[in-house]
Amino acid sequence: MLWPRMKLPLVIFMLAIALAACGGHDSEPAPVCTNNAGCAPTLVCLTGQCVDALTQQYSVSLKISVAQLEPDGTEWDGDGSPPDVEVTLGPASGGNAFTGQDVLSWGVQETFNASWPAVVAQFNGDALALTAQDSDPFGADSICTVAMPDTVSLLHQAGGVFSATSCQVTLALTPVAPVQ
Repeated sequence: MLWPRMKLPLVIFMLAIALAACGGHDSEPAPVCTNNAGCAPTLVCLTGQCVDALTQQYSVSLKISVAQLEPDGTEWDGDGSPPDVEVTLGPASGGNAFTGQDVLSWGVQETFNASWPAVVAQFNGDALALTAQDSDPFGADSICTVAMPDTVSLLHQAGGVFSATSCQVTLALTPVAPVQ
């Protein structure tokens, strides 16, 4: 009759293992956040949890406002039309800024104020710079170059508004929950 005597200790043992696996009374509660301010500087808030900023994918959206005239006071295009804005977000000095791709690029024809649909990207931690140019068939004129803060800070701040001589850029970065 060994089996009936072993049943109770076995049941208690299995119950203890199940409680420990499910976060019984001795486990720490998971950190909860409602925004990045509730997380350490190297983390971002994603679905209520603070997670490593560089292991996430982000929805990247961009808006740019361009000055009416070039810094030297001339018009962007010889016919008086607005610039043909092309924007690139990439590494500040060589390399790849994103996992799986070198740069993010956006383009639009003849406007002083442009915005683009969000794209999804994963940042790898390299320093970033944003460049905008007036891309014409006869050549390109630089609109502006904006150096970004270090990438982890940029992700933790969820982007920001950056100004240069001939432009103002609004960059919004939102972590995207992985598809399950």
